[in-house]
Amino acid sequence: MNFLLSANNNYILPLVVCITSILENHKNEETDIYILQNDFTEENKNLLKILFKKYNKNIFLIDVAEHYYDNVPILRW
Repeated sequence: MNFLLSANNNYILPLVVCITSILENHKNEETDIYILQNDFTEENKNLLKILFKKYNKNIFLIDVAEHYYDNVPILRW
């Protein structure tokens, strides 16, 4: 099963919670998670790699240039 997520460094903890839930609920399935990002710190990239190693799953961090987000609608509460 494939998942595509997008986040920035400010949302690393909610992202980890979301990913953990996915991995816990798909333990017996082949699971790849792709994450669109552009500003994760090396520390947070390593945190994600450790998480995926724990579950023996694949992670793909896809660097997206900042300007690709220019016209993305943002909902503010």
